[in-house]
Amino acid sequence: LVHFADYLKGGFVKEYPDHLPRAAAFGTPAELRALCDRAHQLGHLIMPYTNPTWWCDHPRGPTFQREGEAPLLKNLRGEPVYERYAANDGWTVCHWHPAVQAANRKTVRAFTEDYPADVLFQDQCGARGWVYDTNPASPTPYAYTDGLLSMVAEDGQTKPLSTESGWDRVARYETQLCGMTWGLVPTTGGPSWRRLLKYDYPPETWSVYPLAQYLTHDQVIMVHHDL
Repeated sequence: LVHFADYLKGGFVKEYPDHLPRAAAFGTPAELRALCDRAHQLGHLIMPYTNPTWWCDHPRGPTFQREGEAPLLKNLRGEPVYERYAANDGWTVCHWHPAVQAANRKTVRAFTEDYPADVLFQDQCGARGWVYDTNPASPTPYAYTDGLLSMVAEDGQTKPLSTESGWDRVARYETQLCGMTWGLVPTTGGPSWRRLLKYDYPPETWSVYPLAQYLTHDQVIMVHHDL
């Protein structure tokens, strides 16, 4: 399974929701298509990185510039919600807004027709928390997660999906959940928030198996992490 992120238009964690056209340093559109075709000839599967859950700032991509801030999630104070990952920042989006849906469908269509992927990785779709959204496009202030799930359910009808983390409802539509072992595996270089479960709960009092299997049955593949 060949998973790549270097192709992204503005660079990693830049200019979402515009994932394409590919970054010039990654090659021409024809070369990206040739990469997909050659991988398939060799028997590999292609899984490009995408993230449809937020729109990046500094700089804003073409879609963000055109649509403005109307597609952004609004909290209970009616304010957009700011996100920052290292030096990259942006805003949470409302998945009920037509512009958000159109941008994601454009990405899915590109990786179905132009660059035929076998699996589509959508970062953070399994890692987002429950938040309020008062954007007028949302049917209720507590429908944020249902909007996210509706996107995943729709995309899962097009091709197999992979995402970061996961839980029972999102697992209904995903083929792969990534990052499920941070609390179990004592690796170096883990995220700053990682705290091993054995430090919070005596190991003799709990067992991982079979809870995850009860929740997901045989529906998903679980791996340590993406990227």
